[in-house]
Amino acid sequence: MKVAEDVLFTTLKVNTPFEALQLTQKQTSRKLSYSIGHATNNLNLGCDCLGVIKYLDGVVIDSEGQGAITPHVICLHEQDNGIGWKHTNWRTSRAVVTRNRELVVQFVVTLANYDYAFAYKFDLSRSITIETRATGILSVVSIDPGKRSKYVNVASPGVLAQNYEHVICVRMDPAIDGYDNTVRCGPKNPVGNLYEVRREPVEKSKWVDATTQHNFTPADTQLLLAQRESIQAQRALFAQHHVWITRYLDQELYAGGRYPLQSKKEVGGVGDAGKRENNACRGPSDQTAPDRFLQPKSIH
Repeated sequence: MKVAEDVLFTTLKVNTPFEALQLTQKQTSRKLSYSIGHATNNLNLGCDCLGVIKYLDGVVIDSEGQGAITPHVICLHEQDNGIGWKHTNWRTSRAVVTRNRELVVQFVVTLANYDYAFAYKFDLSRSITIETRATGILSVVSIDPGKRSKYVNVASPGVLAQNYEHVICVRMDPAIDGYDNTVRCGPKNPVGNLYEVRREPVEKSKWVDATTQHNFTPADTQLLLAQRESIQAQRALFAQHHVWITRYLDQELYAGGRYPLQSKKEVGGVGDAGKRENNACRGPSDQTAPDRFLQPKSIH
């Protein structure tokens, strides 16, 4: 028996983490992190992952351009997430309840003093949740005892911890019931709350399917606090909006551009993709290229 494929995405990945240092000095843009596959942790049974675990190895490119296996960098496990569905028959007082189980695909990366845990969660309702947890240790420098600053935090006498913004961008190339996916918008629904019910007779013998669609629910997060003309904002144009929707184009792979560390401004990233003339909001007859989503998420 052949099982039909049910593809939702061709790409669903963490793309271009950005850490912005909040100080008044020049050149405090900190870093745009890429090639984070080289920074993945080797996960162990215990605190990293609990329960029945399946570990997967990763493959990275070494300095000689050869493939190298990194063992146990991804763990798969199931976990309970509360009640999935429940109903009590008021006539018989009998209840039926199910549990909401989640399949979790998790990996952890260490970038200098920061550690990020990324978890893709797949539940029984076909929802997909991408969770980012920022952990690790503080990045500290010395400060004269007794001195204070409104731009930083004094962790302990003589120890100063700078303020950072952590922006994590997720790239999504949807393939819901095919690859020509579309975002619908238009002047008839300016605030996004309109819907209508249509009744159409079936006049000829034919098949009728319901439209396949999925809801996209971005997280409520703070946008980048740096001013738009600052070097931090210029190097991370993708962090100026919660969601970007652009047409797919080969070789456009990274939200912050291909060479973020060699530039003072985002080049070839989502900011340039958004300036192209091929508008992503289109009508039913315009199906030239699929849409893709980029969602930056800020952690403070």
